[in-house]
Amino acid sequence: MVNGDLICDDHMEPIPLNSIEKANAAFKCQSDGYFADVAYGCQFYHVCENANNPYDKPSFVKHTFSCVNGTVFNQMSFTCTRYDDSIPCDASPSYFYLNKRNGDPKAYFLTDDDIFKRSHSSSSSSSIIVVVVVVDIITI
Repeated sequence: MVNGDLICDDHMEPIPLNSIEKANAAFKCQSDGYFADVAYGCQFYHVCENANNPYDKPSFVKHTFSCVNGTVFNQMSFTCTRYDDSIPCDASPSYFYLNKRNGDPKAYFLTDDDIFKRSHSSSSSSSIIVVVVVVDIITI
């Protein structure tokens, strides 16, 4: 921390620590999932969960998090990554649809189309690392 700001790399502006409260207040959940906060350069992200409102109105519980120094929220992987390894922050909303795959054991997390889209949305020359996780569900 330097003068109450987050330490950032050359690509990001320092953001005052009290900005997380402003980001939390400004962001409105509209569906379940993980969402990069584009207004704050993806240095914050929000986790939205359906609150099962008994009045049949959509209602969400929201949690706001900050990525560690020098990282941003990568909407494609739902993780905080180095700026150069992430999709462009302003492209994050075009990856919000990935949230619909969470919890679906039959869905691939990333498809070939997602990876192709990523390779054409970035001006950086960083490589893409794809990690495949296989989960077995055992019913007893």
